[in-house]
Amino acid sequence: MAGQLSGIPVVAIVGRPNVGKSTLFNRILGERTAIVEDRARTTRDRLYGDAEWNARRFVVVDTGGLEVDPDDPIEAKVQVQARLAIAEADVIVLVMDAIAGLTPSDREAANLLRAAKAPVLVAVNKADNANRELDAAEFWELGWDRTYAIAASHGRGVADLLDEIVLALPPESEREIARKLREAEADEFAADMAAGRLEPFVVGADGSTDDGDDSADDADEADPEALEAARWDAMLAAASDDEPPAIAFVGRPNVGKSSLLNAILGEERSIVSEVPGTTRDAIDPPRSATPRSGA
Repeated sequence: MAGQLSGIPVVAIVGRPNVGKSTLFNRILGERTAIVEDRARTTRDRLYGDAEWNARRFVVVDTGGLEVDPDDPIEAKVQVQARLAIAEADVIVLVMDAIAGLTPSDREAANLLRAAKAPVLVAVNKADNANRELDAAEFWELGWDRTYAIAASHGRGVADLLDEIVLALPPESEREIARKLREAEADEFAADMAAGRLEPFVVGADGSTDDGDDSADDADEADPEALEAARWDAMLAAASDDEPPAIAFVGRPNVGKSSLLNAILGEERSIVSEVPGTTRDAIDPPRSATPRSGA
C-alpha cells in the first residue's frame, strides 16, 4: 500500500458528512489543522498529518463526507478524494454520530467499505456521556467487531481507539526501525551532552583532528573521538529525517493554485473548480510525493 511504500503506514478517517471526522483528525494530531464547522461538507480535499502513538508513527488522512450520489459537481470530486484515501489506507476509521443514531447514509458509507482490503474500525463519535455510550451499541449492527464509542471534541475514548489503531497497523517497516535507531542514538547523545559526560571533539580547519596524527582516518572503531563523531552524525541524521524543503502556493481565489499543485505532483491531489473558494484547508501532500516526469 502507499503508506508502506513510503515507510510509514496510513490511517484514513472516513464517514458521512458532519459526523466529526475533522475533529477526530485534529484530536489525533494534537493541533487544529483541519477546519471544523458545525455544518456538513466543510472538508473537501484530503488532509494529511503525522501522528505517533505507543511508539508507532503513522500518517492520518482526513476526508470529505462519503456520499453515494451527491447533487453537486464539487462534492462529486470530494468522493473521488475520499475513495483515494480509502485505497491507500493501511487502516480505516469509519466515524459515525451517536446523537443522530444509525442513518441510511451511515449504512451507505459502511457498504462502500465492505470491499476495502484494510481493516476497518468503527468510531461512534459524540458519545460524551454514559447514556450516549449506551446508544453507540446500536452501531454494532453493522457487523464490525471493533466498534468504539468516543467523543473527539473532549478526547473521551480516543486513547482506546488509538491503541486499537496501532494494533491494527502492519508490522514496522525497515525504514521505521532504522529511524527509531537513529532517534535513540540522538536522544542518548543529547542526554550525555546535557549531563556533561562528553569531552569536546575539536577538529582543525581542514577537518582533521588537532593532534597532528596522520593516522586519525584509520582510527580504531573503539576510539572515543570517532564514536563521538559518529553520534553527532546520528543526531543530525535523526533531526533532518530526510525531509525535503516545503514550498507554499498562495494567491487570491480562483487564480489556479490547485491546478499548479496538481500539475507538479502529476495527480488530482486538490479539487479544481471554477468556483472561487473551492479549496478551504491548507493542502499538505505527503513528503514522499514524487513530481511527474517532465513536470
